[in-house]
Amino acid sequence: MTGLRQTYDMDLTEPPAIFAAYEAFAERSEVRRALHVGRRLNFVADGEAVRHGMYADLLVSYKHQLADLLDQDLKVLVYCGQKDLAVPFSSVERFMKTVTWKGQREYATSTRSPWRMATDQVLGYYRHVHNYTEVGGPRVLCGS
Repeated sequence: MTGLRQTYDMDLTEPPAIFAAYEAFAERSEVRRALHVGRRLNFVADGEAVRHGMYADLLVSYKHQLADLLDQDLKVLVYCGQKDLAVPFSSVERFMKTVTWKGQREYATSTRSPWRMATDQVLGYYRHVHNYTEVGGPRVLCGS
């Protein structure tokens, strides 16, 4: 429809070159041990099997479970791409304003702060309310 080959960042027409290195990285023995993968599974760059396994959950709301986690003071981090076409940051922000939790009112009036690299370059923005942290930045950090 859009002509883009990926939906991670509307500014990119091709996936970041670093994607090509994922398979070699994921197949390294020390990485496999750290991830408890074992020897029988191989890294597959296409996530179609994962997407297929998640279809049943696609239109199911987990809003109440998220509210429960937040109200139990568990730390929650939500990271989303600033220029993501599949899950835009604005949708996450709009959704969070509807979650009923003890920090809802404070979240609704909170502002985002710049998230910077050591060079002072702005990578994205974040907001922190109680035990909830929301970060919007490059969808694919390693490709930025």
